[in-house]
Amino acid sequence: MSACPRCARPAAVAGPRCLYCGAALPEAAVTAKPPPSASPPEPRMLVIADARDAPAAALAAALGLTPLEAVRRAERGTLHLLRVASPAAARDDAARLGASGIRTWLVDEDEARAAARPRLARGGRLVDGVLSLQVDGATVEVGAGDVLLVVRGPIQREYQSTPARRRVRAATLEGGYRVHLHRRPGGAPLELDPGDFEFTEPDDAHAPSLLVVSRWAD
Repeated sequence: MSACPRCARPAAVAGPRCLYCGAALPEAAVTAKPPPSASPPEPRMLVIADARDAPAAALAAALGLTPLEAVRRAERGTLHLLRVASPAAARDDAARLGASGIRTWLVDEDEARAAARPRLARGGRLVDGVLSLQVDGATVEVGAGDVLLVVRGPIQREYQSTPARRRVRAATLEGGYRVHLHRRPGGAPLELDPGDFEFTEPDDAHAPSLLVVSRWAD
């Protein structure tokens, strides 16, 4: 960026003169183009290792585990996020792990972030084994065969503590319960909040909401 010849400040232009002192600016400073905008971030992928039936020695090397821990991970068969990398590096990791006997999944980071933000179901009902839910102003129907995974449980809210405030809080935040329905083939899960849900069937509306939503999940 050019400097004003009189006040030596960076040339903040107001017409052909310096914004600070009013001195006339060189033509190059007046016609200077703004710096180019930052380029969009490079795409990345999540490298996820599947420990089911994986060789313990390969798991120990890939995850930095002891032999005993690797055996236990293989028995439990859990998924592990290894790293977030560029597509080329992620594919290299998948090929290396696959050669050692570990199944690997590659997930686009943008898709993973989108799937982490559930869509809230405001209301609905269960008819003939199919959930009819009101989501974002539209009706979404979900049958048992459409559901890949059900995640449910209580949630707890707490005030965030700060070093500047050491006083004991007498008030607490109200907890809750959530049910997330992850559907095939993917996308954002559907969230059901029993404490904030409008039941469209009279029998459901008069029953405890948590029991009704839990029955639907079952």
